[in-house]
Amino acid sequence: MFVNREHHQRELRLYQRKVLPLERPFLYHVSHLTTTVDQVLVLQVPTSRYPHQVMNHQQVEQNLQNGSTPVNRDGAMNKPPSGSEHFNANQQDLASRSLGSAMFPDEDSEEGIFHMEVLLAVQRWFSSQGWPGGQFPIIIPHSLRCGISRKPIDDDSKAAKSGSWDTNNMKKEFKTIYDMMANLLGRAVPGIPLNNPLPSDPIERVKQVYWQHSTLLVFLKCQGACVASVKPEYLMEPRDYHLWKQMQKQLKLELVKQGEEEQADKIQEDEEELEEDVFEAVSKRAWTDILLQLLKTLILSKVTPRTLKNMALPDKSVEIPPINPDPLSSNIYSIGERILLSWLNHHYEQYRERIWKNCAKGGVPPSRWIVNYDFDLLDGLVIGAVLGAHMPFLVKTHLQDMYTHPNTAEQCLHNALKIVSAMRYAGLDYDIQAIDITDPNPIALLLLCSHLYQRLPQYLPKGTIEFTGGLHAIVHRQVKLSNPSNKPLIYQVMVAGLDSRDFRVPKGEYITVAPKSTLPLTVEFKSRFLRPAEATLVLVGRRQGSAVGSTLTFNLRTQIDNISPSITVKCASPCYELNRINLTVTNPFPEGGEFHIVLVESSGNLLNPNNQSNMVKPREKRRKRVKARVDHGQARPETPPTPPPPKVSDALDLKKEDDAPMMSAFYSPESSIFLDANSSANVDIHFLPFNIGERQCSVIFLNESIGEFLYSIEATSELPLPSPVPFIKSQHSVRISSAAAAGEGRGIYGGDDRIVYWKCESGQTLKENLMIPIVNRAKEKALLMAAQQRMTEKERKRRIATDTISTSSVMSKTIALLSNNADRIITEAKTNVVNGEVMDVEVDSEFYILPKAFSIPPPDTGKSKNASVVHNGLRSDVPCIELPIKFKGTDPGHYPCQITLRGQDDVRVYKIECTVNPEGSTAEITFKAPVHQSVTQDIPIVNVTNHDWPLVASIEGMGFIGPPSILAKAYQTTKYPLMFRPQNEGKIQGKLVLSNTEDGTDHVFHLLGKPMKPLALDHVTLHCEAKKGGTFSLNIPNVTKKKLCYRVESDLPFVTGNASISVLPGKTGIYNMSYNPTRRGIFKGIIAFIAGKNPVVEVDSDGDEINDEDEETRKYHGYRIWYSLEITAKPPAPERIMSITCACQKKAVVEVIVRNPTPVDVTLDVKIEGRDLHGPSSITLGAGEKDVYTLTFSPAIIGKQRAGLVFYHELTGEFWYDLRLTAEPPSQTTLPHMECELGRWTKQNILLDNPTEETLELIPTISNSNNFSLERDNERPIILRPMSQIEVPIHFMPSTLGQGDHIAKVIFNSEQLGEWVFVASGTGLIPQPQDAVSVFTDVGSNTTLIIPFRNPMDHAVLVDILLKDNNAQMEQIMNGYPSAESAFCLLLKHQTAIRVGPKSTLDIPICFAPTEMTKYEALCSLVVRKEDGGRWQFAPKDSNGYQLSKSGSEGLTEIRWLYPIQGIPESKPVEKSHGVSIECKARDRVEERLEVTLSGVAPSSSGPQKSIFTRSITPKKSVTKDT
Repeated sequence: MFVNREHHQRELRLYQRKVLPLERPFLYHVSHLTTTVDQVLVLQVPTSRYPHQVMNHQQVEQNLQNGSTPVNRDGAMNKPPSGSEHFNANQQDLASRSLGSAMFPDEDSEEGIFHMEVLLAVQRWFSSQGWPGGQFPIIIPHSLRCGISRKPIDDDSKAAKSGSWDTNNMKKEFKTIYDMMANLLGRAVPGIPLNNPLPSDPIERVKQVYWQHSTLLVFLKCQGACVASVKPEYLMEPRDYHLWKQMQKQLKLELVKQGEEEQADKIQEDEEELEEDVFEAVSKRAWTDILLQLLKTLILSKVTPRTLKNMALPDKSVEIPPINPDPLSSNIYSIGERILLSWLNHHYEQYRERIWKNCAKGGVPPSRWIVNYDFDLLDGLVIGAVLGAHMPFLVKTHLQDMYTHPNTAEQCLHNALKIVSAMRYAGLDYDIQAIDITDPNPIALLLLCSHLYQRLPQYLPKGTIEFTGGLHAIVHRQVKLSNPSNKPLIYQVMVAGLDSRDFRVPKGEYITVAPKSTLPLTVEFKSRFLRPAEATLVLVGRRQGSAVGSTLTFNLRTQIDNISPSITVKCASPCYELNRINLTVTNPFPEGGEFHIVLVESSGNLLNPNNQSNMVKPREKRRKRVKARVDHGQARPETPPTPPPPKVSDALDLKKEDDAPMMSAFYSPESSIFLDANSSANVDIHFLPFNIGERQCSVIFLNESIGEFLYSIEATSELPLPSPVPFIKSQHSVRISSAAAAGEGRGIYGGDDRIVYWKCESGQTLKENLMIPIVNRAKEKALLMAAQQRMTEKERKRRIATDTISTSSVMSKTIALLSNNADRIITEAKTNVVNGEVMDVEVDSEFYILPKAFSIPPPDTGKSKNASVVHNGLRSDVPCIELPIKFKGTDPGHYPCQITLRGQDDVRVYKIECTVNPEGSTAEITFKAPVHQSVTQDIPIVNVTNHDWPLVASIEGMGFIGPPSILAKAYQTTKYPLMFRPQNEGKIQGKLVLSNTEDGTDHVFHLLGKPMKPLALDHVTLHCEAKKGGTFSLNIPNVTKKKLCYRVESDLPFVTGNASISVLPGKTGIYNMSYNPTRRGIFKGIIAFIAGKNPVVEVDSDGDEINDEDEETRKYHGYRIWYSLEITAKPPAPERIMSITCACQKKAVVEVIVRNPTPVDVTLDVKIEGRDLHGPSSITLGAGEKDVYTLTFSPAIIGKQRAGLVFYHELTGEFWYDLRLTAEPPSQTTLPHMECELGRWTKQNILLDNPTEETLELIPTISNSNNFSLERDNERPIILRPMSQIEVPIHFMPSTLGQGDHIAKVIFNSEQLGEWVFVASGTGLIPQPQDAVSVFTDVGSNTTLIIPFRNPMDHAVLVDILLKDNNAQMEQIMNGYPSAESAFCLLLKHQTAIRVGPKSTLDIPICFAPTEMTKYEALCSLVVRKEDGGRWQFAPKDSNGYQLSKSGSEGLTEIRWLYPIQGIPESKPVEKSHGVSIECKARDRVEERLEVTLSGVAPSSSGPQKSIFTRSITPKKSVTKDT
């Protein structure tokens, strides 16, 4: 392609330079790419369909002739400004004719536009991909001409352009073209050193530049590059080119003058020196050709048939067709270009259908031949197919949204944007824009294809990482990344795919693998779905310097091995009966959405982990086929495949061949539900069982984008409800038309209309036949209900319109739909139709005798019993079969019985109740209601006949009220309302007779009224002040027809009034009530008015007693009415207002004088209302006695509050004192006085006590932080918990002798206590001798000891340092003369009057150099004086603590610090070379002679040496222990 660029130029001149969507001719309809690209035909590119963008050939030629610039293509990038204005037309024509193709054409021409696009494409590729260490922008030819040496020569011309982009870039990091070639080639260019500097001499520099360019051209020619038209001087800078031409002319003249004409003739001047503008065009063309040839020889040369053969393919079963390696097989493309075309054709043909099979924007794209690198790639589909083949995770997110039949430029641009977005998402580091695809340049797209050819195989997975765990559980797996190189590798971590959001890499988006190390990369997975999740882990190597790692890809696969439901709901329902289960569902995910409801049902526990047929099954491991490693020259087949394992049934397929047929029992009327994030909603699940037993249903809530969770329902299907049977009138049958009538008089079952009631006399044997319907109506009704649940709305309307909603076809369809073994059920049903069904009979009562088995014939052969009535919806013409029953009851009573008939797929329950009646037995309805309150019972009258019943009511009994007549409609249930309103509390007997005026039958109901206590007429709420009271009037009604006398009673002792009140019939009396509570509070009670005998005897004028009571009046004795009372009594006025003030942490005692005004002894109850008050709960006083009540106030929190001290007794009532309490901050506490030497510190503890029930938060502050400090965390307050103590250490460090300013206030601030103050003080003492300091060193050597002295004063002092060697003084005393040299020495230049600032430190260096093995002692004294010569006022104390007189009358002038020093010399260790090794076998004995010289013991090195004889003995019985 790079050699035959003129072919493309001629082809492109014929067409418009706009990007037009192309309609390809279908001349190459092939299903697979079966031929190689060796015989690729150049297809003609038709014109566009768009009339507004059409430009024919004549218009193009006309524009070219007129010199106008062709219209820019859509989306084409801006071209650099043309330099043609600098050319003279004549010079341009002359240069073009002389130079030919070596000159860059005019940029305004068609040829120039194409060359400029090629130049820009090459320039972009080399800027981003050609340099080591990453991107390095270049400009052709300027950056390449100056980039020939890392140390260019600066001159004025360069300095003039120092502000240009290239100059600034070179200042940062200068790279040469040879660095670029070394990066592409993998080694340096032979003969050209990378760091070779240019000579400073211009002539020598030009020679070297010419030599380097000549060497470069020779190297490229050896690599197969076509650079014959490129001369070395075309690659120079303009100044070097001009100088080279001058050198050539001068050299030729010199050779002619010297007579060497042959040598001069060798210097050919085939062209004159070019003008500057012409040279720029030639140089640009030359460098462009060189870069193109570099791409051809160094980049495309890597695309070989061998690499194609060894390339990893996404689908190994389909191989890429081989390529003819003969270069002459194509006159257009090279081998590498044909390989790339074949690679593109293969992946497009194999994967176009897989990628765009379900594409919503055109479906599967048509087949095509890819024969060029521009127009065949401009719609982006070919590149998209290649990306999708190697990176399937891009299909859903990026590729499926492409237009597969693009017809407009916008659609092509849309596809190109998708391609660019996919490449960037996958981490393909390539400089490509969407406009580069829609405005195709063959060179740019060829380089893109070459880059994809090299990089995409790295995106094929290296392996699969398996994640196994429970639903919603977090599983971790690790990938070990090894870096064998010497440089760190950086990877960008990306998880892509359909379920990428379920995977997470905790280390972040970027990871670094250190050199020569291994990094475990953890991948975290949290399952959201029951299905296996799939994703792809991509580790994209990112460049850091020259090091970049290869892209690593791993498949992520998951499997759910444990399912735990969120909630398990248990319920039960009779067979054939619908039970609506209300589930409260909570969304466990942090986002909301629509969740589909899926029901998975089984007869056992589906979620039991021990169940083999679980909802999930283990994934089968893949087995690799391994070829034989031994080759004997004979063809051997691959290792025979492992026989397939036994097939495991699907998790959701719960059917087994030998299982009993089961029908689905669960149904959800809603297919989905919307749940907000972490919110709850209710879902109804219908449970309609058709078989008895336990059922389990997993309710799965699924959202494809959010996740799924499940709830479990464990349901029990119980025996069905009793089935109704036709009522056949007989001497023993009883027709119950009112359930209320049989409420208490019909035995155990309470008058259920589905129960057969029989009656007989005591001791009688009853023989009856139970009419069993051949068809189970309950099951048919359940099947119809299930069918209607699963019908669509359209089908339901259609069947209702055609009256086919209850046909047998609907039920059979429902059986086939719900059954797990429909074929078996249908077969058994056909058998039952021919032979009938035999059912087992079970009975739960010993008084009933039935056959063990019972045969039900087919429906068409069943017997029919004609009856005159219709009972429970079953007409007399319903086919029935008789079931003989025998009953014998011994005693009167009710004998219930449950009969169960069990068949293969049919279960029925019938209930019978036989009543053995004694003589005079009646049925009753009991009413219960409070007096004066009414209760209504609706008595249902069931009329199953075909005519209405006019009923007349007859009611007996006081308080029973009902309508006089009622009409019971045919085939309906009519309710007769009977109200009961009692007037007193006595039992009332009554009777209700409903007489049918048509047939003369009576419905008799015996009534029993049980009145309850009456309710309160009203709730009276009263308010008053204690000891003052009030009055209130109550209305007392009399609803009877007799005069009543009420007796008044109340449970509140302070409520008073008349003892009785009389009220006339039908009137309302007024009762005046008085109340006077003696204490505060809320008092609740009642006041009752009970009717009875009048306590007041009335007499007539003759004095005879008037008796106005009769028998009817006495019936109302005990009749009562009552009111509920609630009296709120406020406190009375206080006896006294008392103010109490006390500091916190203290106690205040208050004495209150209490007097007993009564003549008896009393014990007053005491109630303390308030906080921090304490006192006795009672006080006892004698008659007329006074006493003092002691009240303690111990506040813990500052502030003011009100409290009360309340005394109460029944005789005295309540009296109280109003307390005004004030709590002040704690009083100041003085701590014990502290004493401490100057330069040291001491401490004591501050005890903080919290006797309250509150937590105190104390913030300490200290007034003198110079001498006092608290040992605590300065940033946090002190927390003092309730009823606890804490000690806070306080440190004291004096700054002068005596007391001075050694006083401070420690304040603990808190919200409850305010300021809690402690006063601390201290005295500074004269320093005592310090602890001895030891220094160690070898004999004959020296070491330095630093004694730090810190000035504790607040002012500067002058220090004199004295060092006394005790050994030297002792030797002077013993010998009478001073020693020659002391072992201690002060290393200070000045030892007196050293100024030390306040709180500053002086380091005193002392050198210790022992000469002998003896102990040395010294004393370092520091004499401290004030800088101004003043004195310290201090009076010391004696041992008894008495203060001595001050030193003189002016105090101390100096203070001494004494530091004892002990010098300890050490013996030098024996050198390794002088060490003696003694070896001995175990349990053996060795004796050797060892001479040891003790340093410091021998007189001198020249004196006689003393030897020591040593002998080492190892006992034979010694035990060696390892340490």
